[in-house]
Amino acid sequence: MPNQLSLRPRYSYLLLTLILGLHFGAVLFLLLIDWPPLFLLLIAVLLVASTYWQVRHHCLRQSASAIQRLGFDSGGWWLECNDGRHCADLLGDTVVTGFVVILNFRVAMPWRRRSIVLFNDAAESEELRLLRVFLRHQSSAN
Repeated sequence: MPNQLSLRPRYSYLLLTLILGLHFGAVLFLLLIDWPPLFLLLIAVLLVASTYWQVRHHCLRQSASAIQRLGFDSGGWWLECNDGRHCADLLGDTVVTGFVVILNFRVAMPWRRRSIVLFNDAAESEELRLLRVFLRHQSSAN
């Protein structure tokens, strides 16, 4: 079992498809609701803004808090974000499955969280396999 790990995620078409599909579905659902048009327009604008932020943050990784690289070494977990390098604690609500890994971290102050969603196309298959094994081994050790 390796005692260090480093991963630089790449662009995920699966995540982009999921984000766009869910937001587009929500906009289509608005067409079925019998509410005042101004209220529906407001919700549609909020959905478009949410789509922009989600794609920019999670797919393109252009926001200040977006994770560009992550790893684990003798000092614990670390994250390289657009706003600098941070020491981090992996939170217990992390999800590890065969097709997606969702990592949730606490950085700097207790209320600051960073998350990253990694589908199978977000990194080399061997890197993701090692990450899954590492996370499962780490959770069984705690």
